Amino acid sequence: MVGMPMPMANVEQTEWASHARGSMKYTHMPTIAVAKHQGNWRVVVAWQASSSVEGGNDQEIFVTSSDLSLRTWRAPRRLPGTAKGARWAPCTHQFKNQDVLHMFFAESRRCYKCASASSCPAPPNGAPNARRPANGQPWRAGGDLRVATSKDAGLTWTVSQTPLLTEASQGNRPKVLANGPVELRGSNGTRWVLPFWRQPPRGSGRTFCKTAAGGGVRGPETHGVLVSDDEGTSWRSYGAIEQRRIPIRSLPRPDAGDRVVEGALVAGDAKDVFMLFRTTRNKIYRSQASGDGTRWSTPESTRLHNPGSKVSALRAPGGDVLIVHNDHPWRAPRTRTDLTLTVSHDGARRHFQSLIRFETRRGLGAMFHYPSLVMHPDDCTSVFVVYGEFGKGIRVRRVRLRYSG
Repeated sequence: MVGMPMPMANVEQTEWASHARGSMKYTHMPTIAVAKHQGNWRVVVAWQASSSVEGGNDQEIFVTSSDLSLRTWRAPRRLPGTAKGARWAPCTHQFKNQDVLHMFFAESRRCYKCASASSCPAPPNGAPNARRPANGQPWRAGGDLRVATSKDAGLTWTVSQTPLLTEASQGNRPKVLANGPVELRGSNGTRWVLPFWRQPPRGSGRTFCKTAAGGGVRGPETHGVLVSDDEGTSWRSYGAIEQRRIPIRSLPRPDAGDRVVEGALVAGDAKDVFMLFRTTRNKIYRSQASGDGTRWSTPESTRLHNPGSKVSALRAPGGDVLIVHNDHPWRAPRTRTDLTLTVSHDGARRHFQSLIRFETRRGLGAMFHYPSLVMHPDDCTSVFVVYGEFGKGIRVRRVRLRYSG
């Protein structure tokens, strides 16, 4: 595999999908898909947004789309339905041989923050009394895992009323997403695998996580997967992936804890499945699935840098693994740059080659982060990358891959 020709890459088009302003001053965690409607391909982008801060009580998911030129974007539309709390981390995916676009996301239910105990009385039915205190940050990341579907390439959506996995399950830990599912095809049929993690509330300030029966959050932060063998009708949870323990003081940022989250699933077939993780150890880590995607190895370090920021990855038809990531160790708060497209010929084990850097601007507050990528279903040389620029909005790039020989 190491002797394979290395592709070349160039950016063909760069456009804004949406700007951060008004009800979307805060924009984050974009996702991207390429879907067909009425014979035409559309690039569909979704993200979480609020008028104030992350976790703001008006935080919703917004969706827009463009033709393949990326030059004309529809006005963003809010995902329909009445949310019980903030909505988080949309992950879009169109499964093979389906004309339905899926969007997986999280919706807060009971975990929220208050400035003081006196300003945060126990809420009725496990929800805050008011949806958004002025300039508040009531909701902690995650909640119930849910799904919406679209039959017209993201123009309209139907939100399922049945959660895939509830916040109250597995120790009342909110469930969070960052990357979409993969589809495994084996002798026993088709299996959908969706990565998620269980995240006890983080950060400063008093946090309440009320449950119907009382009590609080139980259990550590762990990563897992949801698995469906009936095309999304039912789901089962597997895995409790954690790091090998090392002294906290040896971490680049002891205050950030020792984390392995935001897994990016990559699959070739049912026997070759792995995840790449964001960590607080300055490196991207890798976990290999055994068998059918339900059992996972303890994560091991790769050579790729990571400043504590999400990565995205996919396997191209020829076997290459394409990875988009911030290619530097942690430098300073609110700094994520050197956004890079990297290729690996050996399943992201040892051999990596940088193809192109999208953003190299430096300085405090330079944040080009949370990328997602997708390959055109009918053109394996055409890749679309979406990411957020902090305080500015959501950007999309179309990349052309070319192989020599």
